[in-house]
Amino acid sequence: PCPQGYADGVCPDGMACIADTPCPEIIQQERDREAQDEMEGQFEGDASQRFCGYSWDDAVQNCLTTTPCPQGYADGVCPDGMACIADTPCPEIIQQERDREAQDEMEGQFEGDASQRFCGYSWDDAVQNCLTTTPCPQGYA
Repeated sequence: PCPQGYADGVCPDGMACIADTPCPEIIQQERDREAQDEMEGQFEGDASQRFCGYSWDDAVQNCLTTTPCPQGYADGVCPDGMACIADTPCPEIIQQERDREAQDEMEGQFEGDASQRFCGYSWDDAVQNCLTTTPCPQGYA
């Protein structure tokens, strides 16, 4: 910078002092980016395994309801008093629950006697075509 407006003694030889540049904003953006990079470097481990909690045990016990904090900090993300807890098994627990719910939903679709399941566009269609339609005892077409 050359706040006095002249290059002599401030700028390297051959350079002029150029006015009205966006350099202050660019410098600040770069400082902010570097600070963010440094901050992110503090938080080791897999970002997808960071969840809010009062402790590691609390975060793990509440995986299905707690808030993820992938940036690694609690401020503005976690409820007051909670920290951002790293290295939790929450992604696996959440996936297991989703799989279980999907399985339950799938099983709920296929209630009743498996020997009575037949292909059709509708229940009426399947019944009208019992003699020619295909059985589907596993419950899916």
